[in-house]
Amino acid sequence: MKTYDLRPDIQYFIISFSTGLAEGVYGSYFVIYFLSIGLDLGTVGILQLIFFLSLAFLDFPTGGFADIKGRRLCLMLGFSGLSAGYLAFSTGIIHFLFMGSFLCAIGISMISGTLEAWLVDEIGDVQNENVKKEIRRILSTGNSLFTLGSLLSGPIGWMLAMKDMRLIFFFAAVLSAGQAVFSSLLNENYGNRKISYIGIMRDSLKFISSSAALKLYFIAYSISQIWFAHFILTWQPTLVEFGLKKEMLGLIYSTLMALMGLSSYLAGRIMRKISPGFLAILMGLLASGSLTLVPLGRCILLSLLSFFLLEVCIGIGSPAGAAWRNELIPQEMRASLISALYGSFCISRNILLDRRELS
Repeated sequence: MKTYDLRPDIQYFIISFSTGLAEGVYGSYFVIYFLSIGLDLGTVGILQLIFFLSLAFLDFPTGGFADIKGRRLCLMLGFSGLSAGYLAFSTGIIHFLFMGSFLCAIGISMISGTLEAWLVDEIGDVQNENVKKEIRRILSTGNSLFTLGSLLSGPIGWMLAMKDMRLIFFFAAVLSAGQAVFSSLLNENYGNRKISYIGIMRDSLKFISSSAALKLYFIAYSISQIWFAHFILTWQPTLVEFGLKKEMLGLIYSTLMALMGLSSYLAGRIMRKISPGFLAILMGLLASGSLTLVPLGRCILLSLLSFFLLEVCIGIGSPAGAAWRNELIPQEMRASLISALYGSFCISRNILLDRRELS
């Protein structure tokens, strides 16, 4: 039964925009904030490692929970967990920082595969050509709105940081709490409710092992997560090291998000002529190559050029990858499979983060 009269694409757009705003507000400053309260970069990396390890182990199980118990319920719990995690970060107390990393991992694990699965199955049969085109359009537009939220978060984060960096996390916590309330208004949908929890986990793993196309997607995207983890951890300190003022990070972040949003909008048009699978792989290769400009040039201009090119590739590759995987995954285990893939990507990112901590 419908609980709200907005179309599912509009509901998805609202959640995407507000998620970009919440993540973007703290995304520009979280490394610098942790360093400012006395942590070194190694400890920041450990916090990230806890987050990604927790996410890797939680993503798949929470996807199965969403398919059986309901995707709306899972989204409500996920955004609530995120809100609690952001509040823990705002304390600046080391024990609460570790708790915040774990709570954010719980929250994101319940959202990551669930929101996309909810959207796709609300729209219709993904094997239908018209539905397929509509999903590609919605995913591209949603990614653009996510980056628009991130773009607007730059000046908001800058104003909050000028007063007190802890306000950044309060703002993100309030937004996430609002998302939890809004999620309660969504229509509930499920995967296969007739199968047991263990059964849907087992069937999801069997499907991954039997699908050659899904294996290719898994390999391509897992590799991309390694360089993405490197980018997340180092882009802020790199630019500051090369002479950028800390107060400018928010504006740079907004510029990066603007490029990503424009690229995502173009991705919907590009996918009318190029298959999502080919486009996702191509963007992954270009993004990997773009990061080589940083060590080659070791200057702020080449670093910015590298990061700008990277964001364009992410902007096009993200909706292309999402469209690709949803055309490969059956409805009855959609959240489980997407969450399993996300969990595998987190393991790939942990490889890089763990090596950075040991080096």
